[in-house]
Amino acid sequence: MVHYLTLKETMLELHQRFVSVRQKAAMSRNGTARALKISRPHLVDIETGKVSPRHSFILTFAAYFNVDKNWMLTGCSIKNNDTLDTIRGLLNEKEY
Repeated sequence: MVHYLTLKETMLELHQRFVSVRQKAAMSRNGTARALKISRPHLVDIETGKVSPRHSFILTFAAYFNVDKNWMLTGCSIKNNDTLDTIRGLLNEKEY
């Protein structure tokens, strides 16, 4: 199952993206930790931003939950020209 993201979700910090994906999948911290073979306290530390996860863990997490790895890594995911045009439009509207 592919999870589609709202604009609000794309602007989340890394640790918030972990929480958002897990909650959208209706998984508990215990279940997620078991599935990804990490301790629950470590998952809590990732989700609260106390520690930064390794790149390999972010990729594993993205694959497990079937979310875009680029979005997990950067908060941005450009899949087609419509999305790119939307982003360009938003940037043009913003005053610097």
